[in-house]
Amino acid sequence: MSEGGFIEKYKRYILQRTDCCEIYPEIIGYALLAEAIGRKPIMKTPDCLYTNLWVMLLGPSTISRKSTNIKLGKKIVPTGASGSSILPDIYTQEALVQNLSDLPEAHSIGFYQECGGLLKQMGSKTYQMGLDDLMCDLYDCPDDFKKDLKSGKCELEKVYINLIWATTKKKFFRVVDVEDFDSGFLPRFLIVFNENTEIGPEGELTEEHIEDEMEAKEALYQIYRKFRFEEFCFVPDKGCYDVVFAWEVSKESECPAGLDEDIWNAIVGRMKDYLWKFGALIEVDEMLAKVAVSTNNKISIKWESINKAINIINNLLNMLIANVLLITRNTFVKQMDKVKDYIGRAGEEGATKSYLLQSTHFKTTDLTEILRTLKDSGEIIIKNKRFFLND
Repeated sequence: MSEGGFIEKYKRYILQRTDCCEIYPEIIGYALLAEAIGRKPIMKTPDCLYTNLWVMLLGPSTISRKSTNIKLGKKIVPTGASGSSILPDIYTQEALVQNLSDLPEAHSIGFYQECGGLLKQMGSKTYQMGLDDLMCDLYDCPDDFKKDLKSGKCELEKVYINLIWATTKKKFFRVVDVEDFDSGFLPRFLIVFNENTEIGPEGELTEEHIEDEMEAKEALYQIYRKFRFEEFCFVPDKGCYDVVFAWEVSKESECPAGLDEDIWNAIVGRMKDYLWKFGALIEVDEMLAKVAVSTNNKISIKWESINKAINIINNLLNMLIANVLLITRNTFVKQMDKVKDYIGRAGEEGATKSYLLQSTHFKTTDLTEILRTLKDSGEIIIKNKRFFLND
């Protein structure tokens, strides 16, 4: 963490106000920093990236301070002509694209204190059908984006969106399956878990608290003034590629027992993108502490910053692994319930394997494992190659 940088000031502001874990204000701080500098590319091969961060806070209700963190972060974001545009809490294809099209450039930040209902709707594949694909497209920050809506054709230019969402771990587990980490909009999010089980006492709002808030707010304003309207890009030093490659190879070989290797590799691949993003943002945070700042149209990403980014990503990955394994087991339970439901629907005639494959859309290997588990547990019986509930 750089001396005198925004992240240090922001963490002090938040941690003086609330008893949350340190990871929340750290990651939110970087998302606010990403919003403040604006749409700046990271010039790397094979694909150019942008510094936008999508953050999802997960934790117990009340004691994790998810909403408090979002409110305090939103409070210091500059708005108006020289600041940010804040998205309303309405996430449909029509509303999202329309809100962005009303801006001179499709550049905005969204705060959503409870996204559990939206995740459920997106998972239903009905009400929010297409929103998943739309968000994946917008995450990549296209120069030009066109979308046909019911209200007509919309065109967006220079898309750049940062998101800070939150929900409870319980709601998240209820609507998310492990396959959701393989593709779609969910892997675009940095999922930040908080395992706090205790709540601290409330205290008096002091002058020191207000001073910390003003210092964090002023630091964020400085970033807007110094970086937002300047045209520049991030260019990684050559040594960065070796550091990132070594990290990726190491992580791919560490697939946790019980987790599908393809899903693990998808998670690692998305986290690799975030290594570059954090590396760029760390450079900006360190530049803020300097008296004079000159980008000369580019900011170098040094390997030291990538190493700091690796520490952040590894911390997030360690939390994610334990919870994805829980989701894997939860997913298997939901899959077994689905198979039992279709076997029950077949009634006295019983269900054939082909019927179950067609109804559930599971892979043959997955269905075979589920049926074996149900048979071994005594929940189903097999007669003449047909499956029946063992009532």
